[in-house]
Amino acid sequence: MVINKEKREQILVQKNIKDEEERKKLLEGIRPIKLKKNIRNRQVAAQAADTTTSLNSLVRRMGDEVKLGEQSTMILSQTSGMLVDTQGHMGSIGMTIRASGKLLHKYGRREFTDKILLILALLLYFGVCIYILRKRVFRVFEWW
Repeated sequence: MVINKEKREQILVQKNIKDEEERKKLLEGIRPIKLKKNIRNRQVAAQAADTTTSLNSLVRRMGDEVKLGEQSTMILSQTSGMLVDTQGHMGSIGMTIRASGKLLHKYGRREFTDKILLILALLLYFGVCIYILRKRVFRVFEWW
């Protein structure tokens, strides 16, 4: 029986060795799956980090665009105010030019009237001078 016992022990040892080998084979089959999962998780994490980075840069760019839009709006409001002021100044300048034109036109008419009156006054003066000369100096020649 001792032989049977030894055989049985050898069989059990052999069986344990086979079980251990099978267990190792099974566990080795699980490891690549876990490795693949870990690799996939790392890739997903890297993609998430890249996506987060690109979203952050997009948010920054959108903020910059909003600031540019605010600056453009402020500049437009300032220039529109300047245009309104300029329009008011141009209106007052236009009114001044119209008034000046009317005054110059009146002055031109007065100047023409003054010239006519001056010519008439000179004619009257020379007429009176000739009359006086005729009456006093040329009394000798009174035939007309």
